[in-house]
Amino acid sequence: MPRLATKFNISWLEKVDSDGVPVKRWLKQGAQLSSFICTLCKTGDLYCGNKGWQSIERHMDNKKHRDNLKLLKENTTFTIQTEVNHNPSKADSSSSNISKVTLASRTKKFSFSDQVTRAEALWAINASRHGYSYLSCNESGDLFKKMFPDSNIAQTFNMETKILSYVISHGLGPFFHRNLVEDIRQCERFVLCSDEQKNCQNNKQLDIIFKYWSVKNQRVVTRYYKSILLGHAPAHVIRDHIINSFRTDGIDIKRLLMIGRDNPNVNKTIEKLIDEEMKKVGGELLKLGSCHIHVVHNTFKSGTTTSHWYIEDFCIDVWSWFRHSLARKEDFIKISEELNETVEKNILYFVCTRWVLLGKLIPKIAQWEILNEYFLVYLPENDKTKIKENKKYNSIKSYLSSHVSRTRLLFISYLCRVVFDKFLTLFQKTGSMIHALYEELSNLYRTVLLSFLTSEYIGNKQGNDLLLIDHKLSEKQMNDKQMKIAIDEGECLSLSQSPENSFLQPSPTKLTITKTYSNKGKFMLIVNDYNFKILIERKL
Repeated sequence: MPRLATKFNISWLEKVDSDGVPVKRWLKQGAQLSSFICTLCKTGDLYCGNKGWQSIERHMDNKKHRDNLKLLKENTTFTIQTEVNHNPSKADSSSSNISKVTLASRTKKFSFSDQVTRAEALWAINASRHGYSYLSCNESGDLFKKMFPDSNIAQTFNMETKILSYVISHGLGPFFHRNLVEDIRQCERFVLCSDEQKNCQNNKQLDIIFKYWSVKNQRVVTRYYKSILLGHAPAHVIRDHIINSFRTDGIDIKRLLMIGRDNPNVNKTIEKLIDEEMKKVGGELLKLGSCHIHVVHNTFKSGTTTSHWYIEDFCIDVWSWFRHSLARKEDFIKISEELNETVEKNILYFVCTRWVLLGKLIPKIAQWEILNEYFLVYLPENDKTKIKENKKYNSIKSYLSSHVSRTRLLFISYLCRVVFDKFLTLFQKTGSMIHALYEELSNLYRTVLLSFLTSEYIGNKQGNDLLLIDHKLSEKQMNDKQMKIAIDEGECLSLSQSPENSFLQPSPTKLTITKTYSNKGKFMLIVNDYNFKILIERKL
C-alpha cells in the first residue's frame, strides 16, 4: 500500500448518496485502512487509497449497486455476505457464510375500513380540487362498483352529496387548516391578501390568503386561509374579523409583514387600522403601495381616455358583432379567402380592467383590408336593411372610415409591445419580484424617454437621475427621421410616407412631466406625450 494512500474516513458514513439514502446502510470499512466494503453488492475489500471518497462515488454509480439499492427501497428480500469462514479443517464448508435478509415493509397496513375511508377522502380531495359539484358525485359509488367489480373497496365505496359535503367541511377542511396554521407559525413573516366580493349566493364574502416562505416546502407559497361572510362591511368590521381569526388560531400579528391589495384605491383604511393594532404590540406594516401591475394598467387607461381615440370601444364593438352569429363569421371568412388573407379564428374580448391587453387584441382586429371589405362593401350590398338602424354597425363604420384610425391602432400596439409588455410579463410571475421593482420601473421610464431622446443623453441613469433629465432641450431630442414607431420595419416605412401620420408631427417638446412628492418619498410621475399619459407610482 502506498505510503500516502488515503485512509477510510469514518465521517463518510454520515453522508448520503444521490438518492438521499444514508451510505452507512451499506458502506463499511474494509480489512485494510484504505479499503471499503459494500454489503449490498457483497464485495470484498475495494481500494480507496488513490481517490478517497470519489472511489465510493464511482461504486455508487455502478449499475449493480443501483439495482441492489432499488431492491432495498422496494423492501425486497436479498442476500448479503455477513462473515468469512477461515476454518480450513472443514473442506466441504462454504468459504463464506451467506444469510438471507428480508426487510420489513415500511408501508403501514390499513384495515379494510381504513382503506375505504382513505379512498373516499381521496375522492373528496379530487372533487374539491377540480371544482366538481356535490350533485355530480352523487352516483360515483355506483359507477366505481361497475368499473371495478372485483374490488371490495369499490363495492363498499359510498360518497353521496351529504357525505361528500360533510367530509370536506368537517374532515378535510379542518385538517388542511391546521397544517396551514402550523406552517405559518414557523415562518418569520407573512403577507396577507384579501378580496371582498359577492359570491354566487349573493352574500358578501371576504376571502383571506397568505403568502409566505414555507419552512416545510422550502419555497414561497400562496395558501388559502379562510372565508368570512359579511353583512355591512366597513373597515373596522373587516379588521376585527381578521384580528379575531389570528387570535383564535394563535397566529402572532407581529409577524404580518404587509397587506397586499390589488386596486390602488381599495383597503387603504383597513391597512391603516391593522397597522395601528400592530403598533400596540410593537410591530408595524411594511408599506410598498398597491399592486404595481394595476398602476401600469390604470396608466394605460388614463392615456387612452385622454386621447379620445375610443379604440377600446371599437375593439369591443367588433368582438360583439361576431360573438353570437355564426353566419357573420362565415361571411367574414369567405371574404378573407377571396382576398387571400389569413383571418384570425377568434377575436379576443377586451377586459376593461386589464387595459394593456388591448395590445394583444389589436393585431387580431387590425386586419384592415378584410374589415373594410366586410363592413364597408359587403354588408351595404347584401344586408342593407339590417344595418341601416344598427348603432353598433354605424360605430364600426365611422371608425373604419376615418383616415387616422389604423395609424392609431398601430401606435397603441407599439406602446403595448415596446413599453409595457416586458414589465407586465415579468411581474406576473408567482415568485417574489420586489427586489427587481425599482430597476424595472427605471427601465420602463427609460424606454419612454428613449422614444424621443438620444441614448447618449439618457445613458444608464436610474431613479431620481432619470427624473432630473431635462427633456425640453431640443439638441437632446431625436429628429423626425430617427423616431420609429410602428409594428415592424415595413409598416414603419409605409406610415412615414402616409398623410395619416400627420397627427404625430407636433414637436416632442410638448411632452410635459409633473412630479409630486409626499413627505415619505413617494412620487407620482405623469407623462403626457401626444395626449398619452403614463402614470407610475413608486416608493423610493
